[in-house]
Formats: sequence, structure tokens, C-alpha cells
Amino acid sequence: AHEVTRRVRRLVDPSGAFVPPGHDEAATIERTNSATPLEPEARKPLLHPFTGAEWEHDTGSVLASFHAGFEPDEYTIVVVGGSVAAAWATSNEVQVEQILGAHPRFAGKRLRVLNYAHAAYKQPQQATRLAFLFTLGHRPDAVICIDGFDEVASALANAHMGSHPLYPSAPVWGALVRYLDTVDEEALESAGRLWTLRERAERRARRALTVGAQHSSLASAWLVHDLRRLRNERALLQESRPSTAEDSELPISLRLARQLHGPDFERGDAAVLRTGAQSWFESSSSIQAMCAERDIYYLHVLQPTLHDEGAKPFAPEELALGPIPASWLPGARDGYPLLRAYAPALEARGVRFHDASRIFEDVREPLYVDHCHLNARGNELLGASICRAFVQHLPSGD
Repeated sequence: AHEVTRRVRRLVDPSGAFVPPGHDEAATIERTNSATPLEPEARKPLLHPFTGAEWEHDTGSVLASFHAGFEPDEYTIVVVGGSVAAAWATSNEVQVEQILGAHPRFAGKRLRVLNYAHAAYKQPQQATRLAFLFTLGHRPDAVICIDGFDEVASALANAHMGSHPLYPSAPVWGALVRYLDTVDEEALESAGRLWTLRERAERRARRALTVGAQHSSLASAWLVHDLRRLRNERALLQESRPSTAEDSELPISLRLARQLHGPDFERGDAAVLRTGAQSWFESSSSIQAMCAERDIYYLHVLQPTLHDEGAKPFAPEELALGPIPASWLPGARDGYPLLRAYAPALEARGVRFHDASRIFEDVREPLYVDHCHLNARGNELLGASICRAFVQHLPSGD
């Protein structure tokens, strides 16, 4: 029943925002990286001056935790990245305590994992979020960055929508900004349909979980199938929106168009993927410099993803996941080799780098709930790999 509930939450909202009935909402918000979507306004992202958009101003209650302060025996690990990082940070604290707690370095320490990741975030958003955290005077003991997929797949999606590859995710930030100035009826209708599909999925999920569908194998199978259908419908609708700079020109002001599209960039998928990979490398180097200056341990993890060729044998359930967004396949297939090629350069700059992109290469059981996000078993395997790397890369003397 717990795994069904997790799958329902992920299908309704990959960001982790959906709150199942009967759950303590305050505790759920504490564990996730977005506000509870009880009202339409609460589900809309908020503009942010440094990172583009966010679901709430203190994702994971990280800022509140630092303001409240920590006990002398606490060792704080801040996790940054996209939705995969957020899911890992909110579900693996016990695993972190078990594996890291066995190391002499952490004897007598209480390990705290703080979720500062955010759905759809990609570099340089992680670096910017950490810079903001540090400028407030907050100092974690360690930072783990888990990313890579959005840096190539979302960069490609941005370019297809006419936005700069390194700008925040265009379907999130760009759609929000358009509300400020657009008068285009087709664009508004498309956005309205997206919200309607999402609300329909939430209503069905809440109704089914309220009556206990997660405890019935037949009812839960039907529920997951129906929510997957709605999610795929949303994905296809999103992909059907303007796909090039030329045909994405809506009747909005020139000032707003310049805001959305950003500076010019080299066109073509290959060039965009190179840009995304370079940003990933440079941003990680910047995080390393910021952490080293403050004596903060930093580990950078390249996350696994389903369509990185050779990364995992497909299970039947993974083959049946439905259509993949247009940018995800080339992003994983052609972008991941570019990311891996930066590993020596990252290490040369002092980054403790862990390539987790191949940790599932011999695992035949289903680990993905969609083309990117992991199920409970996948998160467990990823967590064990990250914890081992964390211990392996500890500075000498620790």
C-alpha cells in the first residue's frame, strides 16, 4: 500500500507536492519540496529573483532549520538537485544514518539530511540556491548535489521552446512569466487544459486513496493505469506547444519576449547539449569553490536515468511506461556521454565526483516509475551507492 501511494503521488505530481488523504500536511510539506496543492494558487510556482521560480520560499524547510539552529552533535547534509534528488533526500535519511553512522567519523553524531532540492531545477540553479544559503551565513557540514538529467534534457526542451538552454525550465518558469503579459487565447487555453488535467488527476487520486484503493491489487492497478494515462496526456499536450523560436512567438510584448528567450545561443541539439553539459561542469566547479572556502564537504553525484544507453536493462513495466517527452530521449542518449566526459576535469578541480549513471546496469527488476524517476527500490540502490561514495571520498583524517 505504501509503494502504491508513492507511485500515485509521483504520477499526480513528480515534484512531490501531492498530499494523500489522511496524511499530516505539515509533516508532508516538511518532507517534500513544495507546498500542498489544496488550492489552485498554491500549485502555481512563485517567481524567484535568483532561481526563476519555486513552489514555496523555503523548500524542505531548510532555511527554517538553520534559523532554529542545530545541536552540537548534529552533522547536517544539504541535498540539492532536481526532483530525483528531492525524492532521494526525503526517503533515505534512515539509510544514511545506517551506512554513514557506522563510520568512525560520525560516531556520536546525529545525521540530518536536509532537502534543498527542487523539482525541474538544473544548473546553475543549484549553485545559485547554495550561494543564497551561504550569503545568509548558513553553513552545513556537507553538500550532496545529485543531478545531470535536467541539465541535458531540460536544456533541450528549453531550446525547442525558444528559451535559452541555461535558463530555468521553460515549461515552469516561462509559463509563469507568460501569465504576466500574455493575451494570446490559444496559449491561455493550452495552459488551462494542463491545469485541468492535473486537477483531474489529483481528484481521482484523493478519491481512490480515501476509499482505500491502495490496499486492493486490482483497484490500485486500475488507479495507477488511469493516472499514468492522464500524465501521458499532459506530457503530449506540453510537447505539442511551440517547438522552435520561430513558431513560439506569441503576441506578447517585445520586452517580455526578450525576458523569456534570453540571449542568443548556438542552435541545434548537439550544440545545446554541449552548452548544458558545460554549465553542469562549471556550476559544480563553482559549488566546489564555495564549499572549499567554507570548509564544507562536497560530493557531486551524476544521477542514473532510464534512457542512457547501457544504463539498465528494461523491465517489462519500464517498456510499458508510455510515450517519452521529445527532449528526454536525446537528452539521455546523447547528453550523458558528454557529462561523463567531464569527470576527469571535475576531479582535477577538486570535486569529489561519483558517477552513479551505471549503478543499475545489471539490475533487471523495475526501478523507474516513469522515464526519469525511481521507485522505492531504485531510491534504495541509489542511496546505498551515494553513501558508499560519501565515505570513500571523506577527506583524509576524517
